[in-house]
Amino acid sequence: MPIFRIDFYLQASLIGEVQFKEDSNRMLETLKSIKALKGVKMSAVESSDRTWIEYEGSIDVPEGSKAFLALLKSKDESDPYNIFLRIDINKEAVTREKAEQETREWIEETFAKPLRITMKVTNIYVGTPIEVIRTKKANTKESKRLN
Repeated sequence: MPIFRIDFYLQASLIGEVQFKEDSNRMLETLKSIKALKGVKMSAVESSDRTWIEYEGSIDVPEGSKAFLALLKSKDESDPYNIFLRIDINKEAVTREKAEQETREWIEETFAKPLRITMKVTNIYVGTPIEVIRTKKANTKESKRLN
C-alpha cells in the first residue's frame, strides 16, 4: 500500500482568557499524557507585542512522522483561537482520501479528546491546511460583509 504525507491542523478556543502559567502547565501535562507523542518540551516565546507558549516533540506512528508543533496563545483578530497543533505524519492507505479520513479520526481521538477533557475549550476544529485556509477566508469575507 502507498504511504501518504498527511498534514492536519487542530485549532481550539479556550473559555475566557489564557492564564499562561496554569494553562501552559495543563497543556504540557495533557500533551505528555498522549502516548503517541514523545519528548514533549515547552518553551515561552516573547516578542514586543505578543507572548505564546510553544510545545515540540515527535509523533510515534509506525509509518513515521514529520513534525509536531503546538502553540498556546491569546486570541487575536487574525487567529481567533488559543490552541493550535500541527500534526504532520506519514499514513499508509489505499488512497490519499482514505489516509486523510483515517488521520482525521485518529487526531480527533488521540488529540482532541484529551484536550476536551483537560482544557476548558469551547470548540475544537480539525482540518487540513487547505480546509483551514478556506474557513479563514470565508470568515474574513463574512466579517467584512457585516462591517
